[in-house]
Amino acid sequence: MQIKQTALLLAVIAVIVAVISAKAIKSSRASRSAAPTDIAGTVVPATPGTPEPTPTADEPGAAETLPRLLDLGSVGCIACKEMEPVLDELERELAGKVEVAFIDIAQDETAADKYKIQLIPTQIFFDAEGNELFRQTGAYPKKQILEKMAELGMIAD
Repeated sequence: MQIKQTALLLAVIAVIVAVISAKAIKSSRASRSAAPTDIAGTVVPATPGTPEPTPTADEPGAAETLPRLLDLGSVGCIACKEMEPVLDELERELAGKVEVAFIDIAQDETAADKYKIQLIPTQIFFDAEGNELFRQTGAYPKKQILEKMAELGMIAD
C-alpha cells in the first residue's frame, strides 16, 4: 500500500513540475497561437506546404536559397545543449547543401512566437522556398536528422 502511495505522490509531483515549467515558459513570452506539438518530445509533423515566416536581413536564411534546418532552443536547456555538437557537425558536413541555424529563444523571444514554438528544442525542416516540411521536438540524433532530410528530399541519400 505504501508503494502505491509513494508512486502516486511522485506522479503528482511530476505533473506539478511539468505544469509550473510550462507556465514559466509561456509567461516569459507574449501570448501566441497554439501549434500542435507533443509534450513527450516526439515527432510532430508539420502541415506540408506551410510557408516559413519571411526572415529579416539579420536572421539565418535571409539570403539563402538552400533547404534549411532551424533549431530553436536555449543555451540553458539540457536537451538543447545535447543538440549543439550535432548541429555543428551537420553545419560542417552539409555546407553548401543545407543551411543549419540555431535561434536562442531566450535571447530572441519573438522567434518563439514567429515559429509557434511550444517546447524546446524544436527542429524545423524547410525546403529551399521556405516551406515547412517537418517539425520535431526534443533532442534529435544526427543519424535520424540525415535520414529525415533524405526522406524529405533535402539531401541525396
